Amino acid sequence: MRYLVNKQESNLRVDKFVSLFLSDISRSFLTKNVKDFVLVDGKKVKPSYRLKEGQEVKIDIQAIKKEYLEDVEKAEMESNIISQEGSLDIIYEDVNYMVLNKPAGVVVHPGVGHGKDTLANYVKNYLQVKGEYDIELKRAGIVHRLDMPVSGLIVFAKNRKFQKHLSEQFEKHEVLKIYYAHYEVLGGQKVFSDFRKINEVYDVIDKYSKDLTLDLESWFKAIGVMKRDPSNRKKMLFEHNVCNGKLRNAESYLLPLSEKQMCVLIKTGRMHQIRATLKSLGIVLKGDRLYGYRRESSTGIGLYSVVLGFKDMDGKKKVFNILDEINV
Repeated sequence: MRYLVNKQESNLRVDKFVSLFLSDISRSFLTKNVKDFVLVDGKKVKPSYRLKEGQEVKIDIQAIKKEYLEDVEKAEMESNIISQEGSLDIIYEDVNYMVLNKPAGVVVHPGVGHGKDTLANYVKNYLQVKGEYDIELKRAGIVHRLDMPVSGLIVFAKNRKFQKHLSEQFEKHEVLKIYYAHYEVLGGQKVFSDFRKINEVYDVIDKYSKDLTLDLESWFKAIGVMKRDPSNRKKMLFEHNVCNGKLRNAESYLLPLSEKQMCVLIKTGRMHQIRATLKSLGIVLKGDRLYGYRRESSTGIGLYSVVLGFKDMDGKKKVFNILDEINV
């Protein structure tokens, strides 16, 4: 829809202006997403941008409605998770949490197109059968997430108190998260000038366990921001060395082990953070159809959550490590 701003509408915020045509969609949703669906004189603007008389506003009505309905459906599914019997590879479990080894191809939580057969469905059923399900849990105990094609370590809380305790650690970037990656370089260009030893990963794990400052000087630092890819909303874009308070910052550290293998330590946990960061360097993960080669057909990609560390309720560091199980 194209619209010319008249005198009465001038000085209106653009999100308020759009809401005049989409009264059935929440203002908060429009404020959060307006920049992805609205152009003013052919340019993207902030939700707070105030319009001027005579400006042309282009609104992608259908795209906004589709995104909003998917957002509502996802929220409803996450708040009403169906209990479903399924296989769980439990690495560790105590009264407060359970650490699982997630297989590739399994979705962590219900969403659009995935109302069942997710880890959350299976975990809820598992805890209910044991009589240990806390009805105050949110999203069946989910604290963090892994992309569907990613495998490896993930933790679920078993009670609301520990869920809050662990969520705070993730929000403050106090959790140790290391991934192992099989990768390919696009176009054959050289990205890394030297390769490191796997022992450097174990040094980081040891220092984390002993509450010592992590030495990441030898790791390749990738700090920037994440944003939606305007050409494909299923993808994210990473921009290096950019500071923008309106966008989500992302912080990753890469330890190349060879021309095909690396470890990645992430401080933040953004959607597709590792995949988008590597793509910005001209690197794709093995089997990654979304960010790499369309010819790939695997449900899994060469990315594994191999190290997960956090504090238990007593403040003691717990580290889970399956790096040795990966073919380095």
